Amino acid sequence: MQEYIGIVGAGNQGVVVHDMLRRQRRRVCGFLDDAYPYGDVSKRILGDTSLITSGSYGEINCLIVAIGNNVARESKFYELSAHLPMINVVDDSAHVSKWAKLPGKTGLMVHPLSCIGPDSSISMDTIINTGAIVEHNVDIGKHVHLAPGAIVLGRAHVEDGAFIGGGAVIRDGLTVGKWAMVGMGSVVTRDVPEGEKWYGNPAKEVKR
Repeated sequence: MQEYIGIVGAGNQGVVVHDMLRRQRRRVCGFLDDAYPYGDVSKRILGDTSLITSGSYGEINCLIVAIGNNVARESKFYELSAHLPMINVVDDSAHVSKWAKLPGKTGLMVHPLSCIGPDSSISMDTIINTGAIVEHNVDIGKHVHLAPGAIVLGRAHVEDGAFIGGGAVIRDGLTVGKWAMVGMGSVVTRDVPEGEKWYGNPAKEVKR
């Protein structure tokens, strides 16, 4: 079936995903963004996501939720996937091992020049951003975002909803808990508990 894709989110993440799809010559109908309820022709914004939930989405027959914030992306993913199927977007310049385990068409985004190593597993609605590296035997949960240049070393676990900042390094064998946040450039040398924010080299919890 021919794809007619709607991109949810017209911010930076959405624009990058649009570029990836364009290079692959996949048909993009336009953006859907709740900040533009009446649309914006100059930005190819069709309107807000009520077009999907109300059944007024025209030729669109599949979606990708391209929102960088994990909480917002998870919410829209579940709301909208009840109405239209999701797709995956894996850039042609990304290196994905043939032994890596990727989900079916469930909202995965793998950006340019990123790398996913053998026997690693990536779950749905996750962003592997530009130049991020997932080494061998890594488990990445649902609704995760690895920011540009993040590195997750072998046999580490990044649980659902976690955010790994740009250039951060997660040492081999460690676990970053659910909805935890690791700051940009941090080096994680211990397990990060669920919901905590860790920054620095070596990284430690920061309470704010």
